[in-house]
Amino acid sequence: MESNSHLAMDVVLPAFDFQPFEYTDISSNEIRLLSFVERHGQPESYKLGSIPLIECTLETVDFYTSPAYEVLSYAPGNPLAVQPDSNDEYGDACKWPVAVNGRLLYVSRNLYEGLSRVRQLRHNSNVTADEETRYKHDKTRLIKAAEQGMLDEVLDCLRSGAHLYAKDEFGKTALHYAAENGRLEMVKALLEHGASLDDLDKSHRTPFACCVQQRRGEYEEVAALLLSWKGEDRGDPARKMGDPLWIEALCVDQSNTEERNVQAAMMTQILSQARMAIGWLGVDDATTSTAYKLMMECDSIRPSIVYYLQYKWDTGVDQEMEIDSESDTSLLSTREVQAIMTLLERSWFRQTSASQELAMAKDVALYCGPYTFSWTDTSMLLRIIKSSDNAVQKRKLASITAESQSSALTLRGKRTQSWTNLVEDSVRPHKRVSLQKFQTS
Repeated sequence: MESNSHLAMDVVLPAFDFQPFEYTDISSNEIRLLSFVERHGQPESYKLGSIPLIECTLETVDFYTSPAYEVLSYAPGNPLAVQPDSNDEYGDACKWPVAVNGRLLYVSRNLYEGLSRVRQLRHNSNVTADEETRYKHDKTRLIKAAEQGMLDEVLDCLRSGAHLYAKDEFGKTALHYAAENGRLEMVKALLEHGASLDDLDKSHRTPFACCVQQRRGEYEEVAALLLSWKGEDRGDPARKMGDPLWIEALCVDQSNTEERNVQAAMMTQILSQARMAIGWLGVDDATTSTAYKLMMECDSIRPSIVYYLQYKWDTGVDQEMEIDSESDTSLLSTREVQAIMTLLERSWFRQTSASQELAMAKDVALYCGPYTFSWTDTSMLLRIIKSSDNAVQKRKLASITAESQSSALTLRGKRTQSWTNLVEDSVRPHKRVSLQKFQTS
């Protein structure tokens, strides 16, 4: 079942029971958002066989009041530009498990790998955030407010997504301080947001133990609330990680034709309202690190790609090029150019839906394995390839049309004036500067 609660950072998850996830109906002005979660006190994920389950929540929100979210775009099948066959590990028959609201849901392998990558980034950001804004005795803003009895401040912290399970140097959480001072309304608010009853401070005391030991304020009512709360099966407290995601394959019930049609009509709004679009290109291969390093710091990419495409068209083969002039020493090697071309030929770039998602996005990030690529630089290279490829094809067609086939063969390797200008404009001594210097109109 789905949750329709507010997107608080701390939530309560039901225990995972390996039952299939079931969608519930949503209205025409609602969307679902997916968030990664980590159960408190449970660093390791559940597993199905040897496969770790990525834990998520799927929550229904009003589209017009929804929180900030990001869109995840990916290729449904194999992320590499290969012909699918019966042994394709990314084929339709290969499904991988994720845990959604404590239930089991299967997704394509490429989506699973994309979710794993984004989850790791979210987890790292959460760890960094938890290490920030600490005060004296390693107290967070929430812990300080709870200790000082500032209910409004505590509520504001909870609305802002404060970390409920953070501890100060004494091992105490906000709930420890609220309980030991007998602050009933504060304890109730913390519990409702998923605070843990079982955390121990450095004196090995639970919040309940602190309450009955100190006997302050409304301690009797607080103790009764803590006991009754503990006696109910309310699930496991969990922590969300980062902004939620909108992923069409997960956030839309694919078995519900009516819902799919309604959500499709909202697609432009959903994509344009997203804070960012993430393009998942797939896991990295042996060439990705080379492509990443070159695209980060090398300005020889443009002339090298032009030369590579010309050579490939002239010879009809994809092999090592012979560089025969001093000016060409600035060109990348064939291996380096092929690494870049391999990246840009991945399946994601061939999707029509990817173009739509990028056109609407306010910002774009491309992930390939552990590497993050700039969309500005990547799109510039795509334009270069397209314009260079078109120039070469026009040259070939013009040559074949103008002369006989035998004459055309004798002209192989010669350059037309337009191609000469294109190469001469591109190939020149270069220094390693920002790739953005070569953006074309």
